[in-house]
Amino acid sequence: MHLLYTLSLCLLAALPALSQDAPNIIFMMADDLGNGDLSYNKAKYDTPSIDSLAEAGVYFERFYTYPGCTPTRSALMTGRYPLRQGLWQVVIGRYDDYCLPQSENRYMLPRLLKEAGYQTAIIGKWHLGHMYPECLPHARGFDYQFGSSYGLLDYYDWSYENAEDCKENGSHYAPSRHPNANKYFTDVIAEKCEDYLDSWADCSSSPFFLFVPFTAPHVAPYGSGAARLQIPADSLANAPATLTTTQKRYWVMMKQLDYAVSRIVNKVRSLGIEDNTIIIFTSDNGGDVDYAGDNTPFRGEKGDLTEGGICVPAIWYHKNTVTTHLDIATPVQIEDFHPTLLKLAGRDISDIEASLDGADIYPLVQGGSIPSRMFLKQYQPVNNSTSASWAVINGDYKLCNNCGAGTNLYNVVTDPNEFTDLSSAQPAIRSAMLNFAQSYQSDVVNRSNNNAISPPSGWNTIQKWAVPETFYDTGYFYYRNPKN
Repeated sequence: MHLLYTLSLCLLAALPALSQDAPNIIFMMADDLGNGDLSYNKAKYDTPSIDSLAEAGVYFERFYTYPGCTPTRSALMTGRYPLRQGLWQVVIGRYDDYCLPQSENRYMLPRLLKEAGYQTAIIGKWHLGHMYPECLPHARGFDYQFGSSYGLLDYYDWSYENAEDCKENGSHYAPSRHPNANKYFTDVIAEKCEDYLDSWADCSSSPFFLFVPFTAPHVAPYGSGAARLQIPADSLANAPATLTTTQKRYWVMMKQLDYAVSRIVNKVRSLGIEDNTIIIFTSDNGGDVDYAGDNTPFRGEKGDLTEGGICVPAIWYHKNTVTTHLDIATPVQIEDFHPTLLKLAGRDISDIEASLDGADIYPLVQGGSIPSRMFLKQYQPVNNSTSASWAVINGDYKLCNNCGAGTNLYNVVTDPNEFTDLSSAQPAIRSAMLNFAQSYQSDVVNRSNNNAISPPSGWNTIQKWAVPETFYDTGYFYYRNPKN
């Protein structure tokens, strides 16, 4: 398999390339990892490798995503609010034919990085649409892809609804193809990243952007209770005896995730490219407390607009370039990484900057400051509802219309649990933030087919979520039957 990687990357290397002064970028995103899940934050779980990146780099104390998988990913890929894309209503479900709109291709981070001379890859979970070929990573600017099209899969047979959901460059990739007998998906993601980096080093004519959206520590689709936290066999023995059964399994999943991160970082070091590689680690949303996710010190969880649902760890590591152990208290958002990385890559964004909702936060990474601002997180946790649930962040303050009874104003720095409504005490601040939220409502795109519970008529039972012979044919559903 290494030869296949090498051949494809060497073909890409024949294209005009940037000087290797441009930084390589590795962006790792955990799935459902809460603010209190890292031992860096004195959690009950053990994550020394991830902690070491924070200790030697920059840690964002107030980093805001969305309460669910899809909107966070769309915000990163485009630098724009998901409310503009019809992706703020829950997530893209298994039978949904909706995906990130084609009009957003103009802003796609991998495509723009390719224009700047980068090679691009995604290894892990996509979850921005799986129905048609044009919804998938290769149509969105990624040169290489391995992983799942949807967002939920078994960690050993790589399936969802008893249909396999893993592919490599558009071709179905069954677990039986993999040489590792265990095939635990978190480990496979790490291995594929190692292979990709080795193959890149064989050509190394262009910088790379490697997006690594893990599936861990998200639960698997099968089983019930703690058993949905799938872990390698005989792995519970190392978990602390003081933890509950569910927490022990979660501890193992976090340990496997941390090990995967260490493998990727160590590969970068072994290739001698650490000084010229930006490594970012974050999560897509808060932890799932039903399965031992920890969002301390915040109230709420995945699916909520409370701090527990949208304020997650974020780390920026770049050896000998950023201040070590720098904790940043300024609030930032997932959309900000888009323009920041493009500017560092040397891509002039003057043609799109006015349409972006993210801002360049590199001055913060360098120990400086950025202008004060407000930003908006809009998310609807109820299927097919078009009523807007939102939170506005403005310095220490947060105004939320779905974090309590009514539209409440909190100082989330002094009151991270969002217990005290300051609306009466700070009417001017509340009014300004409410006006900001309302100013975007004319931009909201709704969709009414999200999270369909059954397939359209004429569809057969899923056998594979990746069918090679239909991948490049727009007359076919991606993982189903031909169109009628």
